[in-house]
Amino acid sequence: MKPIYEDNGDGTITDTVNNLTWLREDSWQKETKWFSWDEANDYAINLGGIKFASHNDWRLPSIVEAQTLYDTDKENYDKYGKRLYLDSIFPEGPLPTIWIHEAMLGNEGYIFD
Repeated sequence: MKPIYEDNGDGTITDTVNNLTWLREDSWQKETKWFSWDEANDYAINLGGIKFASHNDWRLPSIVEAQTLYDTDKENYDKYGKRLYLDSIFPEGPLPTIWIHEAMLGNEGYIFD
């Protein structure tokens, strides 16, 4: 089922269908810095520690959760001006990648299109 998003007005967006809360902006938009997996994981843990947007359980998404963001019927643009299949409720300009919490070996990764 396709997500239905609501902007919570506190820097987060809720997917009411899948019961997920996302940061409105990615780390690049908020910090103008690309994060390694370790840095991204620490960033999420820190958000929980400060109870960002009243949530203390921030973490990197699973691959299944990350895939809920992808919708070929939606149009948005990354920091390079290239099309993303991401709902326009999220602001333009994120990096075109997302870290997930599943452990991988070396340079392994997932890609979907």
